[in-house]
Amino acid sequence: MTKPLTTDLRHIDVRQLARKKLLVPGYRYAWEWKHHHTGELKASIWIEIADAYITFRYKISNREQSCHIAQAVQLVTTPCNYGHQRVWFACPHCGRKAALLYLGFKLACRRCHKMAYEVQRESLHDRQCRKLDKVRERLGWEAGFLNGHGNKPTGMHWYTYEKLLTEHHRLEAPILAQFGKLCGLDAELAKYL
Repeated sequence: MTKPLTTDLRHIDVRQLARKKLLVPGYRYAWEWKHHHTGELKASIWIEIADAYITFRYKISNREQSCHIAQAVQLVTTPCNYGHQRVWFACPHCGRKAALLYLGFKLACRRCHKMAYEVQRESLHDRQCRKLDKVRERLGWEAGFLNGHGNKPTGMHWYTYEKLLTEHHRLEAPILAQFGKLCGLDAELAKYL
């Protein structure tokens, strides 16, 4: 059985709440998830802030069951450099510090939900293509190894450009070889795609 992905459940991010200055004791508000294009409400959660706790209230249902969840979660801090503090959730199930809690029939961290990240399911080929696309993005080129090479971006130092170009060629070679095999080309011809 494969683990569910972190993208399968909605999550609440303590870093986002802190950035928006929503962790003030006494605050009560609804957090909503809306459809990107239509603006239609997809889900919501009621949040209440106390001194060292945050309470989440929401309803969840599937075909077999429906239940109301009310969960108090401890807020913990760790010191940062230069005197600041970072806020974390303490997972209500395992007690670990977590930036994200996932909303299901239990409110818990990724480990307690036994969830995996999408990249953990990538094949070696997928991982190589993703890394190549990151280099192409830095070069200002269109994603996808079949889209050809572009020019040096304006303002980029030649040293940086040559370093990225070397990395691009290093990542591109095994991808082209594998693509050539799939297309029935030998390795020498695949280099010229």
